[in-house]
Amino acid sequence: MKESMKKSINKNRVDEDEKALQAFIRYRDTYTVDYDRVNDEDVLVDAMHEAESLELKKLLMRYRRLKNEAQVRDSRLCGRILRNYFSCIRKVGVLVKKQESSFFDAWDSRFVVLTNAGLIYFKSEKLQTESDLVPQNFKPLNDFVVTKVNPNEVKGKPYCFRVHFHKDALMTKNLTLQAPSEQDMNEWIKSLRLHQIDLFRSRSSVFEQWLGKQGVKVPGEMSEAVAKS
Repeated sequence: MKESMKKSINKNRVDEDEKALQAFIRYRDTYTVDYDRVNDEDVLVDAMHEAESLELKKLLMRYRRLKNEAQVRDSRLCGRILRNYFSCIRKVGVLVKKQESSFFDAWDSRFVVLTNAGLIYFKSEKLQTESDLVPQNFKPLNDFVVTKVNPNEVKGKPYCFRVHFHKDALMTKNLTLQAPSEQDMNEWIKSLRLHQIDLFRSRSSVFEQWLGKQGVKVPGEMSEAVAKS
């Protein structure tokens, strides 16, 4: 019985994936991009041409549904989100931030967005009004180390982690943050490190071009097997 139910669930999942794939292909192939007056749908459809995996195809279609739903409910708010700093978002959520300069060891709850530029803080997690979309602070992220914090260091607070900035970075004070759960803490740490990897990838491209102009050729990339080891 369990095996039969499992096969049925897998078949339903495959059917749903096939429907999502067909919907994606149909929308992409029948839509005509207006290159003279590019709008949000044009941008989405253009990106669809590079979405090779089913996961990416489903992600883009879900983004379209979410965006359209937000547009119906609050067009002004949706417009602010689309035209604002919510680009290349890797992680969002509520964190409690330690005030490093506070004599009384104060902590503030903030809605935090990790973007390609850095961390953006908001007072409210609801983001329902225009004032909610005004960031309270911004922390650029260039070269840092992330560590878990022993609860004994922060008066027993669990799920804390710390961002230690490079000695020559724009940020001089380290950030101590508390997540709502161990899983969320680990996700934040992973997201921050992936952010750093993206930075290395961008720098590598610049270095490669510059060295090429100097006549210097650096040996090629690692093989896929080595890179995954």
